[in-house]
Amino acid sequence: MRQSNGWQGRDTLLAAHGKQRGDPMRGAKAITTAIEANQPPLHFVIGGDTFDLIRKKVANMQQDLDT
Repeated sequence: MRQSNGWQGRDTLLAAHGKQRGDPMRGAKAITTAIEANQPPLHFVIGGDTFDLIRKKVANMQQDLDT
């Protein structure tokens, strides 16, 4: 069994730094707009890939409720 020393997650994050898809300035502006809103969103989805994952999760939950 492989044990983690806590650094593996950090190394993964550092390896991905600067290689994210999308427009970081647009993302930062969206985040700033959301947190400065009079009623900030309870959940904040940013990025098309994340949006697709959430849609799939909600569809699966709906299917579970319908059965």
